Amino acid sequence: MAGYRLSNGGDESNKWLLVNQLMRDNKIGVLAVQEAHLDEKRAEEVKKLFGQRLDLFFSADRVNPSGAKGVAFVINKKALQTSNCSLQEVVPGRAALLELTWTANRRLKILNVYGPNDRQENAAFWRTVKLAGLANVSFVLGDLNVVESPMDRLPRKEDPVQAQDSLHDLMMSLRVTDGWRTANPTTYAFTYLQQATGSQSRIDRIYVARSMDKDVDDWMICETGIPTDHKMVSVMVANKQAPFVGKGRWSMPTHLLNDDALKDEMKRLGRRLADEIASIGERSAAHNAQTLYNVFKDDLIDAARSRAKTPRGPTQFAQPG
Repeated sequence: MAGYRLSNGGDESNKWLLVNQLMRDNKIGVLAVQEAHLDEKRAEEVKKLFGQRLDLFFSADRVNPSGAKGVAFVINKKALQTSNCSLQEVVPGRAALLELTWTANRRLKILNVYGPNDRQENAAFWRTVKLAGLANVSFVLGDLNVVESPMDRLPRKEDPVQAQDSLHDLMMSLRVTDGWRTANPTTYAFTYLQQATGSQSRIDRIYVARSMDKDVDDWMICETGIPTDHKMVSVMVANKQAPFVGKGRWSMPTHLLNDDALKDEMKRLGRRLADEIASIGERSAAHNAQTLYNVFKDDLIDAARSRAKTPRGPTQFAQPG
């Protein structure tokens, strides 16, 4: 799962092409986007271009949907089912809640937020989200445009108290914590560089429900190939309650079915098995058709594995002495 603020302006078609590539290359299941600049027409165009791989859920600004604000969820259909996803607009163009099926008996609620730049508006925004009465939220992520600690700004400084308090009250009510900071309590890292002043901040964050602490790992802040002044924040979400699934039984590569050298070896091993079974005298627990067949299977698997590692061409299998 990842959160990412897209840049303003630029070629919109190229922007979503890069988003598609980003999710494919990084195997991202859910990408929460801010500054999406989507309306119904543009969203349909994106779905037509990338609908085989991606699904899109968005909340647009009511006044200028394609030119300002906007939050969106991009879902990787190769990783998650999207047929039963639902989107709740909390603050149009600023906050939206996506609910999706994660496992057979678990659903996730993900709140995508884009906090206003203005400090007074920022404080009021978090109070508005809190009044929505959201419950059982799994993740809150996005560009918050406010930090809760001076160590998340360079140079260090405190953000306005009203904005901090309003944000803190919301996160306490939702019972979520700043996951990256919890995993990196003394590390300095930033997601946004202000080009004009050189100042940096960690305004892009992912909060995780306390009940899911053991389900998350591998917190990252990283650059992407999309032109923007923000970095992407991501986390791996694993279902710790799922049963262990191993590699499964070995199976022979299908191209070996037409391999002449292996087919000859199969015939030789089969003839040997038939001769050995025919010559069984008195059956015993250690020497019977079942034990001989087990040896045959093991020898056949060994031969197939050996042939699979060998370049195509004639091969002489070792004959028993």
